[in-house]
Amino acid sequence: MRRAPDPTIEFNDYRRKRWEVIGSQPEAGEFRPYPPGKPFPQWSLPGLAVAKCVERQSKEIFERFDLLAFNALYRDGQNIADYDVLFGLAREAGADVEAIEAALANDTEAIQQSILEDWQEAVTKYSITGIPTVVVNDEMVIVGAVPTDNYRRAIRHYLEQPVG
Repeated sequence: MRRAPDPTIEFNDYRRKRWEVIGSQPEAGEFRPYPPGKPFPQWSLPGLAVAKCVERQSKEIFERFDLLAFNALYRDGQNIADYDVLFGLAREAGADVEAIEAALANDTEAIQQSILEDWQEAVTKYSITGIPTVVVNDEMVIVGAVPTDNYRRAIRHYLEQPVG
């Protein structure tokens, strides 16, 4: 997580190749190369801040927002560091955008602190340093763009564990 924009970041050949590899996997969903000439998101804090505000409103709305934001970046080539884009996605997910704007205006420090605490927990508890990383049942960590079968095996393993 970068705390401030890095104007040198662009959708380059390295990123394009990674997206092509991910998109070529069976059941990968839609990954399209970022449109040439469109500003590539240069930092994650705006998206994380809006996501944190949405999450505080409702877990269900957050889950919709999360998928919308993912598709906005990887499928639709939208800049998810742009608050106008983020507010539109939040509205589409069913969030109270006016409450989000108020929280961002009045509670910025607490929101950023919460984001940093989440990041610190990810690094300390799970050794997460990049994305994608998925934690299954607080015990199994799956790192990288892996085949869908890796997730199926992890879920099967979790479901086979005794309850209690």
